[in-house]
Amino acid sequence: MARVRIQPHIVASARSVKWAGWDLVTAVERRPLGPRLDSWDYDQAIRIGTAPEFDRDELLSSTGLGGHSEMEIVVTVDCPSTSRRFVSRLGVDEYLASSDASIDVDVPAGAVALELKMTCHVVLKGSRAAHGHTATLSGSRLAESPTTRLVLEGDASRFPTEALSFNDLRWEPAAWSVRIDVDDMNDAFRGAVRLVLNTDHPVGAGLAAADPKTYGALGSVVRIDIVRAILLVAFERVVGREGGASGFDDESFGSVARQMANDHFGMSLEAVGEMKVADAARFERVLQSSMGMEVTLS
Repeated sequence: MARVRIQPHIVASARSVKWAGWDLVTAVERRPLGPRLDSWDYDQAIRIGTAPEFDRDELLSSTGLGGHSEMEIVVTVDCPSTSRRFVSRLGVDEYLASSDASIDVDVPAGAVALELKMTCHVVLKGSRAAHGHTATLSGSRLAESPTTRLVLEGDASRFPTEALSFNDLRWEPAAWSVRIDVDDMNDAFRGAVRLVLNTDHPVGAGLAAADPKTYGALGSVVRIDIVRAILLVAFERVVGREGGASGFDDESFGSVARQMANDHFGMSLEAVGEMKVADAARFERVLQSSMGMEVTLS
């Protein structure tokens, strides 16, 4: 079922904007993206873009605004697994003035994993005086594209993921395992965390091959499992730490864990740990609701 967002102001009509697909942008070409990004590498920076089409007159008449300069296009690329968001903005007037209009966002190397979610918005560029039911607050959403999901798939150093035979390792026959080896909270996140997939298990093998049906059905569960494991290990490390969970190096295990605690719970690492001890069921409900539970069977 399509999501419907009700706004307290009039918004752009469906006829005023035609949402486009998403492209992988390189120095020499723009290539349409499918549901998966094949041969992707964790160390690979990527640029993703889109090119919506606007009916200039309809956009103004349906929003009640005085000019295209009052609006801007905002593209967001979210990575649920690493709790990172990347944003690009461009004024609608600048966009319309271009002969080959598009808007792109850069995703740096080592910052994302497993999947991305892309959305394009048209928002009010700045606050304006109230007039009827038109939008007045800066950032008010005037139009929003459907969210597009992109599975990141590749055989070279993906997000800390390994596909191994659990039988050979004499491990229990689970589908996957989240392994975290941290000596210090400032250890590099990439080197500290591993999602280990069991190639002996049909689910583990399906996830390792980025099978769309397997990932569509269980991707949410895997993401929740990863974040849960990271937060619990991080909480154990910050207990008794002078100054608490602050002062971590960028891209360290500690900085990523602290950001996850803030993004998914709105709390410090210490407070998240206290919640887990006091009410483990609530901890799980908050985590699941903040990350979302999605199932795609086709």
